Amino acid sequence: MCGCVKLRTRLEEELNMSLTEFKHFIDEEMITIMRQMDAPSQIFDYLYLGSEWNASNLEELQKLGCA
Repeated sequence: MCGCVKLRTRLEEELNMSLTEFKHFIDEEMITIMRQMDAPSQIFDYLYLGSEWNASNLEELQKLGCA
């Protein structure tokens, strides 16, 4: 069972209601969260490839010496 299904199933159990109509929303939010967990990849000493989240995360940029 993938993380999205596990999360939705657990929420349904806790809330004692079906969340089938919210499946798409829950899936999209999980994907967003998972993308935010990915670290940028160093391509060269001076170049990183990452997501919009990586580019806007000042703390991470400072740790990498980019800001």
